[in-house]
Amino acid sequence: MSISWNDDLSVNVQKIDEQHKELINKINELFDACKEGKGGTAINDIVKFLEKYVVFHFSTEEQYMQVYNYPDIETHRKEHKYFLETFNKIKEDHLSKNEMLLATFKLNDLLIKWLINHIRKTDKAIGDFLRNIKT
Repeated sequence: MSISWNDDLSVNVQKIDEQHKELINKINELFDACKEGKGGTAINDIVKFLEKYVVFHFSTEEQYMQVYNYPDIETHRKEHKYFLETFNKIKEDHLSKNEMLLATFKLNDLLIKWLINHIRKTDKAIGDFLRNIKT
């Protein structure tokens, strides 16, 4: 199951959308690897990617929120913190024990839920807010 970029995922902030597209590409790479029975190998690549991506991406979003005084910044930061904690727990609990299949499953689950619940809802709210203050 590949994820295709569409308007439902767009927050209409070019920089954020570009970063989200990069994440979706990596998720699709992991899905493809899983279909080919290579998820255990691909998990290391996506973990390395996510370790850098989340720091960069979350700071990008939080900079927008700070600059434009986004009223729900603390709730948004809590969601970022939750993702990081969950991601780190998957790494500690499974990758450190070489449980690649379970780590792959849990990371897939985290990323899909993140797309559905965070990007399509919480991040879209930032885009709506920014669009309203710029008009």
